[in-house]
Amino acid sequence: MIICGIDLETTGLDSKTDLVTEVGAVLWDTDLNRPVKFFNKLIKIDRPLTQEIIDLTGIDDDLLSKYGEDPKTVWAELLEFQKPADYLLAHNAPFDRGFIEQHGFKIDKPWIDSCVDVSYPKEIQTRKLTYLAAEFGFVNPFSHRALTDVLTMLQLCSNFDWNETIENAKTPNAVMRAMVTFQDNKLAKNAGYRWDGEKKFWVKTVKENKINEETIKCKDLGFLSKRIG
Repeated sequence: MIICGIDLETTGLDSKTDLVTEVGAVLWDTDLNRPVKFFNKLIKIDRPLTQEIIDLTGIDDDLLSKYGEDPKTVWAELLEFQKPADYLLAHNAPFDRGFIEQHGFKIDKPWIDSCVDVSYPKEIQTRKLTYLAAEFGFVNPFSHRALTDVLTMLQLCSNFDWNETIENAKTPNAVMRAMVTFQDNKLAKNAGYRWDGEKKFWVKTVKENKINEETIKCKDLGFLSKRIG
C-alpha cells in the first residue's frame, strides 16, 4: 500500500485569504515501511511575508524570490506525484486539504489525519508534531519545513498498524470545546486542546466513538468539555 504524506507551509491559517509558500510530499510504501519518492517545492507569492511567519518557518521573501516556482505548475506536479497513492495523509488534514481545494485542485482519495486517526498511547496528550517526534525518540531537524514535517509525520505513523489507522480514519470526527476559564486554560492545553483564535475558545478534534471517553477524561482533569461540531 502507498501513502502520500502531504504538508504545506502558508502565510497564515485562512485558506480563503492566505497563500501557500511551500509544498512537501512523500510516497511511503507500507510494506517496505520506508519512503520511496520525494516532492518539495517553494512557491512564489505576490505579497511580503510577515516576520511571524519568517521566524516560524525560516522561509523569507528572498528565498521565495530565488527558489520559488509558479503555483499552478507546482499544484499540477503535486497532482501527478500523488497518483500512485492509495491514501493521502496530513497532520491536521482539514487544514492542508482546505488549502489544496481552495486552489481548485480536489484530490478524489480518502484522507488520513495523523492528529486523530493514529492510536497514540493515552499518556501522550500532545499532538504537536515536534513534541510527538520527541516522545518517540527522534528529532525533526527543520520544524515547519514541509518535507521534513512530512517525513516526521510518516515516521510517527510507521510505529502503528496502518490498517488500524485507516479504519480509524473511516470513523467521523467530532469537535470538542473545553469549558475553561482564562485562569484554567492550561488544563485544556495539557489535555491536547488548541486555541481557536477566531472563535476564542479551546477546541480538540476526536473520533466520534471517543466522545464519551474524552468527556470523562476531561472531567477527571478538572474541567468540562462538550461537542460543538
